[in-house]
Amino acid sequence: GGPRIGELIVNIARRFNFKSGLLVNIFRQLPKYNKPFPCEDGRKPTLVFITFEADLSALLFMLYAGIVENTTREPLTYDELTLHNDEKAEIIFRYFDDLGWHVVLHHQNPMSWTYEHLFNFTEGLEKEGCRIVGLFADYLYQVPKTGCQVSQIIGEDTKTFYTRVRGYYKGRDTLVWTPHQMSVKARSVMDYNTGLLVENVVGKGMLEGCGSIDNCVDVEIYQHKETDRRTGMDALSLLRGKHKLEGEVPKEKLLAMLWFNQYRTTQSFYSGILDD
Repeated sequence: GGPRIGELIVNIARRFNFKSGLLVNIFRQLPKYNKPFPCEDGRKPTLVFITFEADLSALLFMLYAGIVENTTREPLTYDELTLHNDEKAEIIFRYFDDLGWHVVLHHQNPMSWTYEHLFNFTEGLEKEGCRIVGLFADYLYQVPKTGCQVSQIIGEDTKTFYTRVRGYYKGRDTLVWTPHQMSVKARSVMDYNTGLLVENVVGKGMLEGCGSIDNCVDVEIYQHKETDRRTGMDALSLLRGKHKLEGEVPKEKLLAMLWFNQYRTTQSFYSGILDD
């Protein structure tokens, strides 16, 4: 199955391994393969993207480019590249609206927020009539861990932070998806062939800023760029570290994601997202 509603999913990779790009693509494709859930009281099924890193214009461009290029199957033309941000935004919102989803895009300086500000922001959207099905944050670790240092153990504040975020959104049946960075020492275990990434990094203190976030999140998806030594082709490898499943999950609690490349079925890598 796909991601469960109410799960906290963390995409883990080293720097410059396409964490933000993958997150934007998943955000764009989730409504493409999932009809909106029926909502009570006339609420709008909503997907939220908060960027704590790149400014809003960069997010608009990535979403716009993905929509256009996956529709035309051609690179952006000069005229498309130079389109004004207002026009890009109009195309983006129309894309989500045509699929039946309301979308909220927000840029935030992370240093002015804590997890409580994130929760207040969520409740503000709910008061405006949103039923937040998915919240994507690029990336959540940037938010200060104020109020989360409950002991002197290294990384405890990060674990507490993720645990509070997971608990809050699980109670709202909201999927949360965010990247997290590996430390530079993870490079030493990356020089091998396909398939061993999870075995080589899990539980070995490879996450930036903390020893481990095990048991704080529902799913850890490790990603990195690989090169097929036989063909020389590059691919983005995705490996699932764990997946908690509490009993049988009803269909309305699942979101479909397609994790294989259907356009190049002869290549040795089956990773990435379908329409890319």
